[in-house]
Amino acid sequence: GEKVMIDFATGKYFMIKGVGNDIWDMIQAPVTYGEIVEKLLSEYDVSEEECNTSVTNFLNKLTELNFVSVE
Repeated sequence: GEKVMIDFATGKYFMIKGVGNDIWDMIQAPVTYGEIVEKLLSEYDVSEEECNTSVTNFLNKLTELNFVSVE
């Protein structure tokens, strides 16, 4: 399954698939960065370094496109 995020005011869109769907689902409720990484490490065969990099890049992109804000 894929998700498509669209900002109709700016025309920006972002397609989410794979592990991005899992991250998106997790951030629908209050969650820490560490909890996201921990959950993904328990579900996927990936190094902690790669997981951290991927989660950071994904969240930065969502923030850059104003789909989420970091508190």
